[in-house]
Amino acid sequence: MDRGQKDLSGTIIAVKKAKRPFRLLLIDDLYSTGETITECVKILRQDQNLRNIYILTMTKTR
Repeated sequence: MDRGQKDLSGTIIAVKKAKRPFRLLLIDDLYSTGETITECVKILRQDQNLRNIYILTMTKTR
């Protein structure tokens, strides 16, 4: 893990499993290290009904 990165393991949990196949659009307001998205995708991939994950990030800095 690089300096400044936090260990997010175990901070994101799946509350429900999907009842049918689905695709997911994951939106994050800021992409810097990718740690949040990486952890989310790791948890989401555990659902057998998940077909695809699409990611949209938006970053605005001054």
